[in-house]
This record gives sequence, structure tokens and C-alpha cells, in this order.
Amino acid sequence: VGALDPDDAARLCLALAQGLAHAHERGVLHRDIKPSNVVLVPERGPVLLDFGLAKQTELEQSQLTRTGAFAGTAGYAAPEQIMDASRVDERADVYGLAATLFTLLTDRSPASESADVMTLVARAAANQLPRPRQLRPEVPAALDGIVARAMAGDPEERTPSAAAFAAELQAFL
Repeated sequence: VGALDPDDAARLCLALAQGLAHAHERGVLHRDIKPSNVVLVPERGPVLLDFGLAKQTELEQSQLTRTGAFAGTAGYAAPEQIMDASRVDERADVYGLAATLFTLLTDRSPASESADVMTLVARAAANQLPRPRQLRPEVPAALDGIVARAMAGDPEERTPSAAAFAAELQAFL
């Protein structure tokens, strides 16, 4: 399919962010947001699929992930999701959604240049992954900034929620 028009990509991710905010309001984290878990439904728009790794935020972490295991997909999983699953909250889903937007804008994964998972995690945590405008200069600077904030390696610096991500995309559009 190739890279999407930036406005079209932002509109798709806005709809996904609104749906994700709805799930978060009900205490559900997806934990595996990536392009292959999104389907376009005619007359409805994008739908986030595969809640197989989802968790209720009220459950104790020990019930969800074995020590040394991580849930998600390298390249779309936030660094803390891979390194320390006990730190995962809705900001990890925001990271995955922003990485999906990155792919829609550039037609490649943010992890395309990383040789292995640990290299990817180190680069993501240090904010050393490429930005959309580096790969596709026609991506508007404002949209590039939205993606960068939502993919910040430190969750404390990341866009704090799917609702906030949706608001940023809405303001862009």
C-alpha cells in the first residue's frame, strides 16, 4: 500500500486513539498495538483488533506476565513494556499507537534498522529511533512532533494518555 497521506494517517490514528481512550477509561490496556492489529471496516473506519494480550489495570502484574517475558511486538512495544512489565500503563499503548502512525506515515516500522530486541529497546529508550520527517520530509513538522512525543523513550516524557494523543491529532487536523 505504501505510506499514507499525512492527514489520512492522522485521521485513522485519531479514530483509533478515541477507541483506545474508551478502553482505557474502562481499565483495559491493549499491550499489542501495531498495524496488523488494525482493520479498516467500510462505513465505520479503523478498528483495533486482537485484545489477546489485553489486561485489566486493576489486576496485579504477577497474574499477567511471567518474569523475564514481555507481551507485545518488538518495534511497537514501549521500552518499559519489554524491560519491566510492572511499569506498563496506558502510556505504553500510546507508544504502540504512535509507532503505528509512524508506519502509516513512512511505510516502515520504527525498528527497521535495529538488529535485535535489546538494541531496539536501548535506541527507543534513548530517543534514538528515526522520526517520520527523517524518512519522509513531506510529513508536517507538527505531526512529526506528535509522533515524537508519543514515542518518547521515558514514559514520564510521553504523551500521557490516548485521550491526550487524540486531542493532539484533532488539533493537527
